[in-house]
Amino acid sequence: MDVQDREYFGKVYSEKWAKRFAFYENYGKPYSKEGALALKSMGLFERSNITINLWVMLVGFIFFLTKGMWRSALVQVLTLVAVGLVLDALGFSHRAIKPCSYGVNFLFAILANYAYYMKEKTGKESWNIFQFIR
Repeated sequence: MDVQDREYFGKVYSEKWAKRFAFYENYGKPYSKEGALALKSMGLFERSNITINLWVMLVGFIFFLTKGMWRSALVQVLTLVAVGLVLDALGFSHRAIKPCSYGVNFLFAILANYAYYMKEKTGKESWNIFQFIR
């Protein structure tokens, strides 16, 4: 992939982000009809690279902060705290709460790539990262 091909929105991105951005430019959201059809034609690794951000699974809100998405970082932390508090209040053990926090991180990992694309495209970050589900 040429450097010219990796330029989006007046910036040059890594090849990985350029592939993701090209997919979003061509097909829209990964879970739209067009995006889902395009994903089906890809291999598992390539599909996962576009739809899931493993860094969000590993370091969570730190990824969002490094990308300048402080609102998403704050929403992730508050969501994790809220889920933990609710489950604790309902009497769940800490052994049960931990997998739920992994689930929350996985949800954010699915939303992170497209949210970053939209932030770079529009120059704005929404408080509602969940808007990208539909």
